[in-house]
Amino acid sequence: MKKFYSIALIVFLLCLFSQSVYSQQKGSFDINVNIINGSRPICFYVPNDYDSTKKYKLMVCLHGAGQPANSYRDNLAVPLASFVKNTIFACPEGGGPSGDFYYQQGDQTIIDSSLSYTKSHYNIDDKEIIIEGFSLGGRSALKWGLDNPDKIKGLFLNTPAVQSNLDANNDQAFSLKYKYQNATKIPVAITHGADDLGYYHIIDTVFKRLTDAQGMVYFTRILGLAHRIPGQAVIQKCLDFINNPLKNSLDADITNVMPPDRIYERKVQGKFRFRNFGQQTINSAVIGYSVNGVPAADFSWSGVLSSFGTLDILLPEVDCMENMNSFSVKIKSINGQNSDASLSTKLDSAWFQCLTQSVKLPALLGFEQGEPNIDLWATHSAGGMWSWGVYSDSKTQGNVALLMYNMPIVNINKGTSEDLLSPLFDLSSVNNPCIKFDLSYNYFSFSQLVLGYYTYTDTLRIFISTDGGKSFTEIYNKSGKALATTTPPISPSLTYINLDDWIYVPTSLSQWRTDIVKLDEFKNETKALIVFQYKSGSGGSLWMDNMNFMSYDNIGGIAVETDSQGFTLSPNPARDFTNITLPANSSELNVFDISGNKVYSNMLNAGEKVYQLSTNTFGNGAYIVEVEAGKAKHRQKLVINK
Repeated sequence: MKKFYSIALIVFLLCLFSQSVYSQQKGSFDINVNIINGSRPICFYVPNDYDSTKKYKLMVCLHGAGQPANSYRDNLAVPLASFVKNTIFACPEGGGPSGDFYYQQGDQTIIDSSLSYTKSHYNIDDKEIIIEGFSLGGRSALKWGLDNPDKIKGLFLNTPAVQSNLDANNDQAFSLKYKYQNATKIPVAITHGADDLGYYHIIDTVFKRLTDAQGMVYFTRILGLAHRIPGQAVIQKCLDFINNPLKNSLDADITNVMPPDRIYERKVQGKFRFRNFGQQTINSAVIGYSVNGVPAADFSWSGVLSSFGTLDILLPEVDCMENMNSFSVKIKSINGQNSDASLSTKLDSAWFQCLTQSVKLPALLGFEQGEPNIDLWATHSAGGMWSWGVYSDSKTQGNVALLMYNMPIVNINKGTSEDLLSPLFDLSSVNNPCIKFDLSYNYFSFSQLVLGYYTYTDTLRIFISTDGGKSFTEIYNKSGKALATTTPPISPSLTYINLDDWIYVPTSLSQWRTDIVKLDEFKNETKALIVFQYKSGSGGSLWMDNMNFMSYDNIGGIAVETDSQGFTLSPNPARDFTNITLPANSSELNVFDISGNKVYSNMLNAGEKVYQLSTNTFGNGAYIVEVEAGKAKHRQKLVINK
């Protein structure tokens, strides 16, 4: 009888094993699993030589927007399997709009279900589980991994699409609330393409928050890479770090090289973040630093810095030059010796601007290449996905105009500001100084309640500082209907979201307006800084062009009074000449400098269609070309760059 029971038990185990083998598919396949009250695919890649008697590593891979899980599996997991051995890859379908991982609601369940399903069907080593994510999937992976550090070995994040600095900084209203402190419990490897500008500042902020918490984090930015996953060499380095974050005994890292964005004196005091990237405690370091390649005296530090500990070091003041400067920092030695070769950064640099000299009025900014003083302007970003940019879709003159836009569905930045900083201006160089600029703006308004508001509008504010940016006086403030130049407000579809529908583009000059800000109160100031600040209310597109700093007495000389349809200049910018396509009935051509002074005039022949204007006698800069046709005057801006 005992023998019968033994045989029966063996038969039972064989049947159970056969059922398990049947469920353990290999290669690439999709399994539908009940997740969040519905069926959702998990797209697997299992090594073809899978052996159920051996334990395997697991990587759960979360895709970004616009790429379904099966495509992500085929383009990421399958290539990874060629060098990431003994690993099963599980790629679940996301739960937000278009199937991505934008909404955190449900992401926890999707990831948990992927883990539990895989572990119930395959022999998984619980100590060898990595959560990988790309773009919005990387954002969700960051959130889940820092919430559940005890469940995984590490996080591998490829351009985690954290939605703004508000999101990254755990803003009460606009963030997923990341538990950065838990990065001390699991290693986190982050990659980002240097050409992926929309997430540049945001990922820097995420990295800073992780190092603030003394987290085990490795960050690499890849030159020439856009919004994509890097190649095998970079991936291998990231996985090596996750597997052994304290590879080296003695090591240090430079992060967050931080000269000021802009200064108004010829002395600079930069700082940087010094981080222990090794096993040993660091007690001393020698730091070399330079401005524009000119080395300063070495800086010596001593103290106590444990593994992954950080210290922000302020360096002694050194000289710099006018306009753009390069600030570089290098670790020369730690604890009296050179550090081991590793993943860490030993040399880093950043740019900053120094302005001490003033630009005399009149001065023009049309955002065109080759304009005088255009390199003296600067932007100061709040770290969102978008900042001021130059586009050719609309303009009042020339080839381009400046655009800044916000929307309530992406780029969470309500309450933040994008600033445009002028050079220093000598307002005493003209009588009655003023600012004259063209703008076009529209905002959002919905007939139904959207995200808690009916209307979304941004605010344009202009400030002036006369003490090198220490204090500011507001001289302009408009928003909503007061700022808008066209009606009705924008009201895109909320059923089918097309981002292009949320960006307002003026289609005619009638949708532009010219605003003038008089500066009589500041007419004696010789070093005036002007800041154009676009404050986000999550709604609108602001275009700016033809920005003149000039005398109010000459304001009529360069105003754009009529539509310039049928009137073009090519090439523009010009070097030796420009061909002017003339409107019908053109009788006279005049050229003005930016002060409104006429510098050229010629009568046109009846029926003449194209006039070639020689620019050999003109200096570099911006001019206004005016053509009289009947009772109308048509004007276009011409930039000369020889």
